[in-house]
Amino acid sequence: MAVALRQWRKVLPDADLDAVAVIGRLNRCTALLHQAADAPLGRAGVNRAEYDLLCALLRVGGELTPGRLARETFASGPP
Repeated sequence: MAVALRQWRKVLPDADLDAVAVIGRLNRCTALLHQAADAPLGRAGVNRAEYDLLCALLRVGGELTPGRLARETFASGPP
Protein backbone atom coordinates (compact mmCIF):
# COMPACT_ATOMS: atom_id res chain seq x y z
CA MET A 1 0.00 0.00 0.00
CA ALA A 2 2.85 2.37 0.80
CA VAL A 3 4.27 1.95 -2.69
CA ALA A 4 0.93 2.69 -4.32
CA LEU A 5 0.46 5.81 -2.17
CA ARG A 6 3.92 7.06 -3.12
CA GLN A 7 3.05 6.51 -6.76
CA TRP A 8 -0.23 8.41 -6.39
CA ARG A 9 1.51 11.26 -4.58
CA LYS A 10 4.03 11.48 -7.39
CA VAL A 11 1.27 11.73 -10.02
CA LEU A 12 -1.16 13.84 -7.96
CA PRO A 13 0.92 15.66 -5.32
CA ASP A 14 -1.93 17.90 -4.15
CA ALA A 15 -4.59 15.18 -3.92
CA ASP A 16 -6.09 14.08 -0.61
CA LEU A 17 -5.27 10.38 -0.55
CA ASP A 18 -6.60 9.56 2.91
CA ALA A 19 -9.62 7.71 1.50
CA VAL A 20 -7.41 5.77 -0.92
CA ALA A 21 -5.20 4.70 1.98
CA VAL A 22 -8.15 3.56 4.11
CA ILE A 23 -9.77 1.66 1.26
CA GLY A 24 -6.47 0.00 0.42
CA ARG A 25 -6.03 -1.17 4.00
CA LEU A 26 -9.62 -2.42 4.16
CA ASN A 27 -9.13 -4.35 0.92
CA ARG A 28 -5.96 -5.93 2.34
CA CYS A 29 -7.79 -6.91 5.54
CA THR A 30 -10.61 -8.41 3.49
CA ALA A 31 -8.14 -10.46 1.46
CA LEU A 32 -6.47 -11.74 4.64
CA LEU A 33 -9.82 -12.67 6.20
CA HIS A 34 -10.92 -14.50 3.04
CA GLN A 35 -7.61 -16.36 2.97
CA ALA A 36 -8.02 -17.39 6.62
CA ALA A 37 -11.61 -18.55 6.03
CA ASP A 38 -10.89 -20.32 2.75
CA ALA A 39 -8.18 -22.59 4.14
CA PRO A 40 -10.42 -24.72 6.40
CA LEU A 41 -13.22 -24.68 3.84
CA GLY A 42 -10.83 -25.97 1.19
CA ARG A 43 -9.73 -28.78 3.49
CA ALA A 44 -13.42 -29.69 3.86
CA GLY A 45 -13.82 -29.72 0.09
CA VAL A 46 -16.11 -26.70 -0.25
CA ASN A 47 -15.66 -23.11 -1.35
CA ARG A 48 -17.12 -20.01 0.31
CA ALA A 49 -20.17 -19.86 -2.01
CA GLU A 50 -21.00 -23.52 -1.34
CA TYR A 51 -20.56 -22.95 2.40
CA ASP A 52 -22.93 -19.95 2.31
CA LEU A 53 -25.48 -22.03 0.43
CA LEU A 54 -25.25 -24.93 2.87
CA CYS A 55 -25.56 -22.55 5.85
CA ALA A 56 -28.65 -20.90 4.36
CA LEU A 57 -30.29 -24.26 3.74
CA LEU A 58 -29.53 -25.38 7.29
CA ARG A 59 -30.69 -22.09 8.89
CA VAL A 60 -33.92 -21.72 6.98
CA GLY A 61 -34.75 -25.36 6.51
CA GLY A 62 -37.07 -26.79 3.92
CA GLU A 63 -37.15 -25.81 0.29
CA LEU A 64 -36.07 -22.38 -0.85
CA THR A 65 -36.96 -20.58 -4.04
CA PRO A 66 -34.02 -19.19 -6.03
CA GLY A 67 -35.02 -15.66 -5.00
CA ARG A 68 -35.19 -16.51 -1.31
CA LEU A 69 -31.90 -18.36 -1.53
CA ALA A 70 -30.29 -15.30 -3.15
CA ARG A 71 -31.60 -13.10 -0.35
CA GLU A 72 -30.43 -15.52 2.35
CA THR A 73 -26.94 -15.72 0.88
CA PHE A 74 -26.72 -12.03 -0.12
CA ALA A 75 -26.08 -13.18 -3.69
CA SER A 76 -26.31 -10.57 -6.37
CA GLY A 77 -28.98 -10.98 -8.99
CA PRO A 78 -28.43 -11.16 -12.72
CA PRO A 79 -26.80 -8.07 -14.25
